Amino acid sequence: MKRIYYSHSMKLYDTFKERATLAILKILFPEDKWIVINPAKLRFSHKIDPMPDYINYMKKCDLLLVQEYDGFLGKGVFLEYNAAIENNIETYLIRDIDTRLLLYKIKKVNIFNPDDIKYKFAKILEIVSI
Repeated sequence: MKRIYYSHSMKLYDTFKERATLAILKILFPEDKWIVINPAKLRFSHKIDPMPDYINYMKKCDLLLVQEYDGFLGKGVFLEYNAAIENNIETYLIRDIDTRLLLYKIKKVNIFNPDDIKYKFAKILEIVSI
């Protein structure tokens, strides 16, 4: 079974948008072939900074799906994206447009505000439809 890591802002954890996205992902990626890993459900309480644990978990996945929050990536999502690229893990942006979930190949990401680690750390500048 292949594994998908659903990388998204902590601001989306336990929200309607997260639940709706996960429901659509289960349709797009049937459960008999794919398992969707939601980092909101992972716990690494033994660490002060659990980010390396999230990245190591993501590195065991076959696919990374990145979701923006208000058009930006937080630092954690950005770090997971970079680690996926460095480890040749297939990576896509997912966007909810008119109640449809669309996948895009990410071509360019830049750091937007290095001081804003939770909300507007990075911005995706270029995507390609698949």
